[in-house]
Amino acid sequence: MDPTGQQVQRRDADIPPLLSLFVNGAKNFAKKNKTITGSYFLGLFLLLFATGFKVTDDMRVAYDSKLNQIDDTSKQAAWTKLRRAEERHYHSKGFFSCDANCQNAKRELDAARYSYDTQVRAENDAVSDAKAEVGILSEYGVQETRDMFWGVFAGGKDFAKRSSMWDLIFMGWRWGRDEQLVTVVLRWLMQLLMNFTLGLIGALFVFVWRLWGLIAAYKPDPLTAAMYFGAAALSATVCVMSYLALMYAAAAGTVGVVGKALVDHARRIENDPQARAQRIRQQQQQQQRRQYRDGMAGGMPPGYRRTHHE
Repeated sequence: MDPTGQQVQRRDADIPPLLSLFVNGAKNFAKKNKTITGSYFLGLFLLLFATGFKVTDDMRVAYDSKLNQIDDTSKQAAWTKLRRAEERHYHSKGFFSCDANCQNAKRELDAARYSYDTQVRAENDAVSDAKAEVGILSEYGVQETRDMFWGVFAGGKDFAKRSSMWDLIFMGWRWGRDEQLVTVVLRWLMQLLMNFTLGLIGALFVFVWRLWGLIAAYKPDPLTAAMYFGAAALSATVCVMSYLALMYAAAAGTVGVVGKALVDHARRIENDPQARAQRIRQQQQQQQRRQYRDGMAGGMPPGYRRTHHE
């Protein structure tokens, strides 16, 4: 093997593989932070395998019976009355004033809104009574929690995709004259990771904010509610962190592979005699052009030399 190839191989051997760095770092972190590691695997287990207790036939019959007792006719009538009251109030009010007719329409609107809110609360209470028959730890409660989480999670990803699309569209406006394509792509990749980080962490906060309301609808005892809240929040956090960790690991691996390929290419060009000679000729040509421009700027023709008489 030629000395150039041996030199490149020695330099490559000095660069540790990214996978080994990641695995060793994960092992060291797990050994030093056993509590965090145990919580992570607990959340991962709940995320993958927790489905809730099976609902018995008696529980299902009681649940369906209470749901069938809900009559939304009053709610629909209150909604229709509310929409009509909003329309009357909109057409009776002025830009900056509200006369007697407008005040009467406003009172009717407030009464219609109060009636509709009362019907909504009554329906929510009836649904909550039905959910209490099965409990938050049942398969119904766990599945509703999963559906809410995945809906919020999809919303966070959609936000990140839209933001990244607009960043890609307007990237050409921020393309510097001296920037290369690799630099622009890496910058967009970092922006993509940042968008997904913000979107998914925001989705996690939204899920945790809505979670307590979902748990309260099943009317559990305080201890069960607190334990379920902690388990669901832990599982959601593990899911988001794992997704982001995989994204960052994939991005780091891509950057590492591309960077290594660029470095190897640069080394081969640097050690190639023909490429070195071509680079020297280009530098000489650039120097000659610079001397030519300097000579023309001073009013002297190219190649003209001053003598001692001048």
